[in-house]
Amino acid sequence: MVGVDEAGIYNVGYAIAGIIGLMEGTFGYSYTPFLFEQLSKKCSKADNQVVKVSYFFVLALAAAVLLLYLSSGLIFHYFIDERYRGAQIYILWLAIGYFFSGCYKIMVGYIFYASKTIYLTYLSVINIVLNIALNFVLIGRLGAEGASLATMISYFVMFLITFFIANRIHPMPWFRSLKVNKK
Repeated sequence: MVGVDEAGIYNVGYAIAGIIGLMEGTFGYSYTPFLFEQLSKKCSKADNQVVKVSYFFVLALAAAVLLLYLSSGLIFHYFIDERYRGAQIYILWLAIGYFFSGCYKIMVGYIFYASKTIYLTYLSVINIVLNIALNFVLIGRLGAEGASLATMISYFVMFLITFFIANRIHPMPWFRSLKVNKK
């Protein structure tokens, strides 16, 4: 929809933002066994531990997104050919998209644990339709930057819906775990 040259530039931005995708994907592989082990204990202490690990990951991933965004100028200056420097405008939206993908991976484990994966089929269909619609609208208005926004928005919606489904299947103390214990 934007031409081969712009698609190539976009791909460079996508590859650099993929650093966040690598981080969140790697975490997902180690988090799922931990989550299943803790959920099998069926106690509030284990639930609180899961929530705290989840919060730590979300904060670490948010810090990584911020660090990547702030250092992207240096990355492009020293490592990327001048012809591809236009890709820098895509990095923030794509990195935030990967952030929401990581948040989704935290939540999807509850659905797998409960063997309610049919919800993921519906969620995938919703995500595909939403992403295609957003791409048509946003690329038409913003060019390739619209594709990065469409990616971010669809990952956010996917995370949000998954959060509500997962919390309905297995309620967790998401906000109670933030309280400081007074003794």
